[in-house]
Amino acid sequence: MSSWEAIDDRSYLDSISVTVVEAVHHNDEKLDWRLTVEDSSGKQFELEIWNKHNPLTEWVEGAEYVIREGYGQTWDNGRKKKLHSSDKWGADRVDSTPDCRLMVMGDSHVGRKKHPSKPHQSIDCAGKFEQAIEVAIAHDADSILHTGDVFHDYATEEDCNTVDAAFQRMQDAGIDFYYILGNHECDRGTRLLKRWERQGVATHLDMEGSDITDDLKVYGYDHRPGSKFSVEEMDVPTLLMSSVSILVLHQTLVPFRSGADVDLDEINSKPFGGFDYVVSGHLHDPERPNWDDGEFLYAGSTEDISTNTDASDPSVWFLTVESGAVDTLRRKL
Repeated sequence: MSSWEAIDDRSYLDSISVTVVEAVHHNDEKLDWRLTVEDSSGKQFELEIWNKHNPLTEWVEGAEYVIREGYGQTWDNGRKKKLHSSDKWGADRVDSTPDCRLMVMGDSHVGRKKHPSKPHQSIDCAGKFEQAIEVAIAHDADSILHTGDVFHDYATEEDCNTVDAAFQRMQDAGIDFYYILGNHECDRGTRLLKRWERQGVATHLDMEGSDITDDLKVYGYDHRPGSKFSVEEMDVPTLLMSSVSILVLHQTLVPFRSGADVDLDEINSKPFGGFDYVVSGHLHDPERPNWDDGEFLYAGSTEDISTNTDASDPSVWFLTVESGAVDTLRRKL
């Protein structure tokens, strides 16, 4: 592990362990955090984290972190130095180990070749799926939750080869992939997912639930058209035994969309105490609206396929579960 001495001007530092002495959250368009940190030798210096590098970490004073691939800056003949976040950096807190880290992604639409409202805009849905998986690996995700529409209505052999390679990366990294079916999908893609189920990497979620850890259980329900959606037919469990329970859907939902056909409050009234967290696909913009019954987010798409003129950037989400609590952070792709 490197120290302050190893910071060189305009060079990447492989890794360094630091303790945060002071953390100032700027949260403006450019600078997200400015930290004063201390290395293992007791040397203090500044670490600046820029919003363009999509920071995930909430910085806690007194906590210890490992910084990877920070970008060095020196002046005054090397007597003064600082580190910056970079386009390939990573940071992990090492004095606290979460029970589980989930990455939530959705609406990958692998196979789609044209933007729905901008036909001249280039999109690469398979490539973005692969990129999202690399983000999960880089941030040490234990499992991935996919909120549906992994595939579009048709996928080429090349598309499937890209997804296959991503699943191989997940298998090598020990990451499990939990998914539901959306309103698209295709036969070739579904066969691919079933093949990875047989290899123990993918799991098709249902309302019986899947145990991620002893204290975390995830449930899922495939997309139904609103006119055919029945809460009674969902067979929602009346008792949720895990400390944290998450429901994965692919629907447009009331109360977040007034004209929607599916009422999330009605679903959540079935189990005693309700689900702790609900994540949904189907909308292509990432959102995290307030919900009186618990935590909720629309995952959004991993590629820019929203038809909204003010669409948010393609994203994934990280849910860090620790001692029955869930911390949520969004990461742009």
